[in-house]
Amino acid sequence: MIEPEIRRGIDQQNNAAWDSSLKEFQRALKKNPDNTVALYSISVSLFNLKDYGAALTSIDRAIELNKSFAPSFLLRSYLLTELGDLDRAESDANRALELDPSSVEANRQLEKIGLIRSSGPNAQAIQVCLLRGIEFQQMDRRDEAVIEFERVLTLDPTNFSALYSLGVLQNERGNPHGAIERLTQATKSDPARALGYFALATVYMQLKLYDKAIEAFDGAIEHNPESLDAYNNKAVLLHDMHRHLPALETLDKGLAHSPQDLKTLGNKAYLLTEFKQHTAASSIYKAILDIEPMREYVLGLYAYSMLHTCNWVDYEENCPVRVKNQGRR
Repeated sequence: MIEPEIRRGIDQQNNAAWDSSLKEFQRALKKNPDNTVALYSISVSLFNLKDYGAALTSIDRAIELNKSFAPSFLLRSYLLTELGDLDRAESDANRALELDPSSVEANRQLEKIGLIRSSGPNAQAIQVCLLRGIEFQQMDRRDEAVIEFERVLTLDPTNFSALYSLGVLQNERGNPHGAIERLTQATKSDPARALGYFALATVYMQLKLYDKAIEAFDGAIEHNPESLDAYNNKAVLLHDMHRHLPALETLDKGLAHSPQDLKTLGNKAYLLTEFKQHTAASSIYKAILDIEPMREYVLGLYAYSMLHTCNWVDYEENCPVRVKNQGRR
């Protein structure tokens, strides 16, 4: 349950009441000095108040307590950029992208850092066009967005952000083949960014070119071997193609990098259930529920697996919510 101070603070942040929100988060932090939500939220408010030094202290502590929350690294990258420490800012943006490979914000931050580093005469013009293009895109003014991104490419033909955005826009405008051309260029311009491969796979799936989509996910995995989204997305597609064993092998490769990832574990257990390996599946569901006991969807699958193993004792012991609410029928 979210503490009332946190809830009030978030409401005030949504209204840009940064000073008031800061006080609420500080009250929450006083109750629990290791409250990572409060620490992160304090940093957000301080950042908007332009108190970058204090914000950095707070976000450093939040990251110390939780090193797997991508937005914390992204926020610290913003702060370090304002403080002029571009090396650390770039490192944190890359870490945010590792934790969340589909993060558009992290990709934009890396692009911004690259622009700041650039001493070429076109750097400022590129930045202006990119920002205008993104604004038009967010306002659904697609034609104007395309013009701005094309201007970027006249100045920097390998600009990832422009190529990626044009690919997305081409697909939205009903030109999937044009989208594939631009997104392929984007993945070649910066192979380390999984976002380009994901968008490319999406277009291929729309065209029912599933093997090409698999190749796109493989590209993401090759250049981002710790990208769990790439493994999971590839496995889901393989499952839909009725290639269940390769799907399971893909998930195992992902789990080799992060054995405790709940999403990947859940997908593996689901596949094992389809293989009628209910004992192995129930073991994984049990491990997930030990971490997050009230995942109702997982609880239902866990009960299903145990029922198929005729494990009535463990069913009643480990699925008390369903037993108490429904009873045995």
